Amino acid sequence: DKESLLDELTISVNDRGFVFGDAVYEVLRVYDGLPSVIEHHLQRLKNSLLATGIKHPKGIKEKIIENIKANNVTEGMVYVQISRGTAFRSHSYYGLDLTPTTLIYSVPFNKHPCKDRGDIDVSLKCNNTKSDLSYEHKDEPRCFKLWILRAPQK
Repeated sequence: DKESLLDELTISVNDRGFVFGDAVYEVLRVYDGLPSVIEHHLQRLKNSLLATGIKHPKGIKEKIIENIKANNVTEGMVYVQISRGTAFRSHSYYGLDLTPTTLIYSVPFNKHPCKDRGDIDVSLKCNNTKSDLSYEHKDEPRCFKLWILRAPQK
């Protein structure tokens, strides 16, 4: 475990997430200093790790909460990225006992980036019916919260 400034972090050029995109990620919204629906996100992260065969690092929930507190984020986002790990470049990872590379970082979310633009309406919409969903996945909740950005038609 290592704490660093985000701009000071380095990653091996042999990390499978960097070389092959062999990784999973999860993004959580932070409200009042707490990660929103964290159990749902952790379950989805676990399912993604199982589906890809990437080892599940221990203590992710605690590390997420510690990261939010360490960065004094009251409103923001937490990014969790986990790659299979580092190994000499080979398409096959069969038989390799790799240690996952885990990156967790949080950033403040002071206001919506479009809030001050008069030509875009920012609203929240929740779709509850199957016919309203743009796609369906067994691990997704039945109610999606979607940011809808509407620009004026020209």
